[in-house]
Amino acid sequence: EPVASLDPAARRDFLSTVVGLNADFGQTVLLSSHITSDIERISNHVEILHRGRIACQMTMDDLKDRVRRVTFADGVIPADALARSGNAAWLLDTDGEYAGAAVEPLVLEDFFLALTA
Repeated sequence: EPVASLDPAARRDFLSTVVGLNADFGQTVLLSSHITSDIERISNHVEILHRGRIACQMTMDDLKDRVRRVTFADGVIPADALARSGNAAWLLDTDGEYAGAAVEPLVLEDFFLALTA
């Protein structure tokens, strides 16, 4: 956690430097963090690890555009779910396909927790 012990100003400066390295110099920066709000704000690409293996690998845009949380009243979750928690499943490219299910946009923290639980 590179920013865990930093005060808010130093944290902002560090993250700004990371973004600048990529934007100004085309440098790839590998950042490991559990602070999903930082990841959402500065990352172009995300890999979520679980037990030493890549559990999800996508661009941040694809995650936001394509992954949805779907809550099923009957609790029957499709086998192709990326992650699941209770009656909820995170599904890829699923806008409005399930009658009676509530479809919500991705919240990265919730998806991370369900994927790595």
